[in-house]
This record gives sequence, structure tokens and C-alpha cells, in this order.
Amino acid sequence: MDVGLTDFYTDSDGTTVEPPRYLRTFEKALTREQRRLSCKQEGSKNRAKARLRLGREHLNVQRQRKGWVVKLARCVVTSNVRLWRRGALCPGI
Repeated sequence: MDVGLTDFYTDSDGTTVEPPRYLRTFEKALTREQRRLSCKQEGSKNRAKARLRLGREHLNVQRQRKGWVVKLARCVVTSNVRLWRRGALCPGI
């Protein structure tokens, strides 16, 4: 298994998986919240609330990325578990 920048990973069969572009899908919402934050006066409560909203948008992107990676890793592991167990029981194979 090889992890790269353009493809998320490539396995020994030559199968490649491209990562989804979550940042691109949330780009509009992120720019809107960033623009709202920049218009607020420094030190105000409204700026603090806008900063938290922007942080929540970034957190959404982060959680979607992590969820996708976990699901993909689980799929790869479950598809290869039989081969792994067979190799663990019989190391010569």
C-alpha cells in the first residue's frame, strides 16, 4: 500500500482511491464566515461568536475527512482480514 498526494492510496493490485475534496465543497461557507469575521470589531462579543462559527465550519471539514478515512481503512481491513489471518496462522504462506 502506497500513500500519495494525488491518490489517497494505491494497493498492490494497482487500485487507486482518490480522496474526496471536502474543503472544496465547504469553501463557500468558509469564505462567508471568514468575511463575516473580518467585518467585526476586534474584542467584541459578536467577533467572538463569529470566530466560533468559523471554527465550527472548519471542524465540519475535519470531521468529514476523518470519517471518510476511518470508513475506508475499515473497508480495506475487512477485505484483507482473511488473508492476514491466514498469513498469521501459517507464516510460510
